[in-house]
Amino acid sequence: MVFKWLRDVVEEERLRLKNQVEKALKRISEDTRVETIRETIRDVWGEVRDDYLDTLEKILGYDPKSDIYLLQDFNQLLNQIGLNPPYPRIDILDDENKLSMIIDVPGFSKENIELECAPNKIVIRGKVDIEGNQREIDKIINLPRRVVPGEAVAKLKNGILIVKLPLSK
Repeated sequence: MVFKWLRDVVEEERLRLKNQVEKALKRISEDTRVETIRETIRDVWGEVRDDYLDTLEKILGYDPKSDIYLLQDFNQLLNQIGLNPPYPRIDILDDENKLSMIIDVPGFSKENIELECAPNKIVIRGKVDIEGNQREIDKIINLPRRVVPGEAVAKLKNGILIVKLPLSK
């Protein structure tokens, strides 16, 4: 009986995910601008994550969104398999000579954020306490082109981190 219920819950989530992906693909096919594609992916990813957590709530009998450790573990798992969670919001601009990353990190300062740069990826880590709420970033971003790590420049102002990464020749 429990297995049938669990199978039904999983099948319901599979169908919901399929519908979300189909909606996103339709939206992208109607408007192929990069901004629309990024926005659509962020929206769908947020919905998928919320639906996944709602399903866990049905199965476990408590609200996993209230468990900060579970959310961090979930985000780390997604990061490890190459599916980056939506926080922090990141835009990557690619021009002839450099990649520019614009990263939304409200509440963070230079002292509580760390960047590691490699030719093909950048790692962002940080931890901050905002009004009693612990916020943590532990994110690996695969870069679309190879960069020169030693020449990276980062600036943080008003919760916006801008990282400029010169492209390798």
